[in-house]
Amino acid sequence: MLLGPINGTLKGGASLVREGYESALQTIDDTQYVTFGDQSHICLGNLSHCPYGFTLAIWLKTPEQPQQNFFVSSGSHTVQGHGIGLFKNNGYIGASFKIHPSATYWVAQSGFYMDTDTWYHVSMTWSQGSGAHLYADGVPIAENTSPIIWNAEDEQMHFVLGRSNMFYPENSVSAHGLYDDMHVYYEEKTQEFIANIPRF
Repeated sequence: MLLGPINGTLKGGASLVREGYESALQTIDDTQYVTFGDQSHICLGNLSHCPYGFTLAIWLKTPEQPQQNFFVSSGSHTVQGHGIGLFKNNGYIGASFKIHPSATYWVAQSGFYMDTDTWYHVSMTWSQGSGAHLYADGVPIAENTSPIIWNAEDEQMHFVLGRSNMFYPENSVSAHGLYDDMHVYYEEKTQEFIANIPRF
């Protein structure tokens, strides 16, 4: 699986199935995910290397609603880590961003409920100036422009799709489901840009 020039590795039998545009990534248990490795030296894994901001856009379809799970993670949710996180709590989607070394932390938790077995296009954007913003199907659903300070250590930040990037089974917080057409931009995209991303 490719993310621009970066080659991701499918783990635990994660597979491609015929859904979405043409094919989508499917994960069905806690062992299945995609890792793009340690990206702490570039914007993808370290927001301090993102002078123009950061945007991630992805199609998601989930069959279940566990208490909490992560769709995309590079470490923002951990006490020691930093980076980004796209997650849902009890079915409600949210996004988090944490920058090292300032330990500045933004969480945009929405009231948008993700129904099971339904495709959603989700986008998360961030910049130091405007904070965190979250969109579903091109519509703004959450923002946070008032960050807090939370610990952030200079760890290796693995960028992971399908679970949190904590590689301990009891802490994996996997998000079973389907993933398609993920795009990452090393700048904060506008609401107009996000609203005009093609749908399927």
